[in-house]
Amino acid sequence: MNCIPFPSSYKKSLLSKTKNITIRIKNELGKYKVGKIYKATSCSGKEWGIRLKVNRVNKTTVDKLSSYAIPQKTINPLLKKGDVSPKSMVEVVSFEVID
Repeated sequence: MNCIPFPSSYKKSLLSKTKNITIRIKNELGKYKVGKIYKATSCSGKEWGIRLKVNRVNKTTVDKLSSYAIPQKTINPLLKKGDVSPKSMVEVVSFEVID
């Protein structure tokens, strides 16, 4: 089973099933497929025992993320770090935590 890495700070929200969307950039584009099940891991690869089923993958650009209800406080750090520009392609991956 393949993995989707998350920052460690997201483990609690995944466990409580309050997080159900993630933004993927650069080398993660095209990696996640609708209907597939993935393990949630830390960015360092530690497994958390959480399984995710991908429900939807939308391709868009950073400057259009707000149309997917992505808050500006999430978008701004992407731009500030210099990882992406406003016109960079990203994917909005919607998922559900499954038992």
